[in-house]
Amino acid sequence: MVEPTGTNMGPSRAQLLFGIDLRSLAALRIGLAAVVLADLLLRSFNLTAHYTADGLMPVRASGGPTLNLFALNGSVGWAVTLFVLTAVAALMLLVGYRTRLATIACYLLVASVVKHTPMLVNGGDKLMCLMLFWGIFLPMGACDSIDARQGRYRAQRNAGHIASVASAGLLLQVAIMYIFTALAKDPGLWLSQRSAIWRALSLETFASDLGRQLVAHRGLLEVASVATYLLELVGPVVAFLPVATGVGRMAAAVAFILFHLSLALCMRLGTFPYVCMVMWLAFLPAGFWNLWPKPPGQSDKPESRPADRLSAWWGRPPLRAALKVILACLIVYVVMVNIVNVAVPRGGGPMGRLPRFYQSWKMFTEPPTDQYWFVATTSSSSSGDQIDLVTGGPARWDMPDWSRYDMRWRTYYFSLRARVWLHGSKSKAIIAYARWLQRRGLDRHGPARSIQVWAMTQKGPWRARTLVYQRNESGDERLWDLKALQFKKVQDPAGGL
Repeated sequence: MVEPTGTNMGPSRAQLLFGIDLRSLAALRIGLAAVVLADLLLRSFNLTAHYTADGLMPVRASGGPTLNLFALNGSVGWAVTLFVLTAVAALMLLVGYRTRLATIACYLLVASVVKHTPMLVNGGDKLMCLMLFWGIFLPMGACDSIDARQGRYRAQRNAGHIASVASAGLLLQVAIMYIFTALAKDPGLWLSQRSAIWRALSLETFASDLGRQLVAHRGLLEVASVATYLLELVGPVVAFLPVATGVGRMAAAVAFILFHLSLALCMRLGTFPYVCMVMWLAFLPAGFWNLWPKPPGQSDKPESRPADRLSAWWGRPPLRAALKVILACLIVYVVMVNIVNVAVPRGGGPMGRLPRFYQSWKMFTEPPTDQYWFVATTSSSSSGDQIDLVTGGPARWDMPDWSRYDMRWRTYYFSLRARVWLHGSKSKAIIAYARWLQRRGLDRHGPARSIQVWAMTQKGPWRARTLVYQRNESGDERLWDLKALQFKKVQDPAGGL
């Protein structure tokens, strides 16, 4: 559903506010496809552990089969097939071939990956799904694409600018995410104490080497805390200024891209900062692209061809009008859910459950102050010594080297701790984790005599070790609540309590 603009009078003020230059839309398309491909490559290293029935998140632990193609078959072969299909769809999106169909396929396949692995999801995954969703209704292939060279999207390409309900939805979604993230933050922590960034970088789980070095510069991080809060609150508003719209958009896009680049350098946040940088490409005004040499014509064909049969089908007036109404309702829905999520800290209830339309933005709204990790042990069948089921070496209680874990594993352990804390003895996640460790340990050490999973938490020099799961030799399983923490001061820096 597209509405090209570009009359002799030029685009109207509303079209400038809620429209997107087609070159910016092409940059968005290429960027999203590149991030999907890179993320897919990184996920493939843990394909068996994360995406099969023998892994950490089987269907019963991943929320059921709804919109989850991985639920159709738990075999490795099926997971590989879905990964290959996702890669093909992303490559089609990258080069702009059958772009709308490629966008739909990418959206459904990426949504399946996210649905199957709820404990691995971060803000970047949510934003990726949302950007692909709105992209379905936009002429993503109208510029710098195979479709454009074949004469498709000619009407939109000649206009050079697209303003529609879908373009407004995409731009507003980006702005709403930042504004409501700022509103969910504690102003005292970010503006008065100015300690939020320092606390976030003090967490070894997510801080990079550069981030850990910056912890020593408390004054600089205090300025960064205030700047981050103000940028998230004011920056999106600047992008929608009714006057000097192009200048405001350019300034906001450059500021946010640099902001997320600094996040990527200081913290290990996976795809999140890269998706955020890519989505701000949609805000780049025509003036930015006019600074560069104009490329040669993309097609010598005189006729204008429909982008695909799907575009021709829903381009009919009754269907086009219906799509406008549906997308306008979705924009209202997005605003209402975000308001409810801020007003009700535990979320928007049923309103927030529209499939793959995540609207909860609380990334580091209040960075935690405690470190956490899990230790899983079993007894050696020969000597009876405790063995760490994760490393295969002797059991140790000190904090692991988080640099050995990629972002997905760090997110998994963060989510595991949250689920154990919230659900206690009813946590299915810890059971799935322990059973996966049992299967993994069987290959390394033979049958485990018993399994214990310990939740480790540390606040400064104080450490707690709490047994949360135990499986005895007869196969009986027991769970304990993590809330019964008893902190003891760490005596042995090498790992003892």
